[in-house]
Amino acid sequence: MRIKIMGFDNDIEFHEDFVNILEIPDTNQFANFLIKFNKVCYNEDDNEIVLLDKHERISFEKFSIMILDVLNINYNDKKIVSSIYDWIAKNNRIDSSVDEEFELIKQRLYLYMVNITNDLPFECYIDREISVQDILKLFNIKVDASYCNSILERIILFIDILSIVSPKMLLMLVNLKSYLTEKELVELYKYILYKNMKVLLLENKQQNILKHERKNILDMDYYDTVQVYKE
Repeated sequence: MRIKIMGFDNDIEFHEDFVNILEIPDTNQFANFLIKFNKVCYNEDDNEIVLLDKHERISFEKFSIMILDVLNINYNDKKIVSSIYDWIAKNNRIDSSVDEEFELIKQRLYLYMVNITNDLPFECYIDREISVQDILKLFNIKVDASYCNSILERIILFIDILSIVSPKMLLMLVNLKSYLTEKELVELYKYILYKNMKVLLLENKQQNILKHERKNILDMDYYDTVQVYKE
């Protein structure tokens, strides 16, 4: 997977050995790129920023999620909740015993709905084809992150969720380095690589390159360079 940005000499290329950083020290340039990335994450096509899998263009909206504020992570973003529901439904279909139990639940719910609508002075249509996702929505199944006591724990939880329900998703984090120490960042990088996740840090401050980092740096003259950590 890689990101191609119009005007850049170098693509943002994702490798199994590195975590990617897009470092833009100029505040105005950084703000403009945040706006562009935020737009493409929500299905607004922008040919200036393109996501590629091998040589094929893929949807930013479908395969990426952006966290603008790491202090207030929304674990129940529509993309995440939808992926969780789909994952649960898929695993239920694999397990025949669970699938049979769900069919019984559907039948009971249908009979219950017939019973409570029986006294209405008009006919009602009751849909028998209830999905697992419908039941999950009914009970408002969501992620509980209340046990996370630090920013690092909250980020790791988010990565855990993505690695299970949407492992091909690109996670973009804005100014994460402002909240974690270098030691915490390296620890996080190791975990990201262990989980084989694609992560891009969007950073507004110029900092020393850390272990496991691959940086695309944009200077004030709109000239981009690449730095890769070397032992």
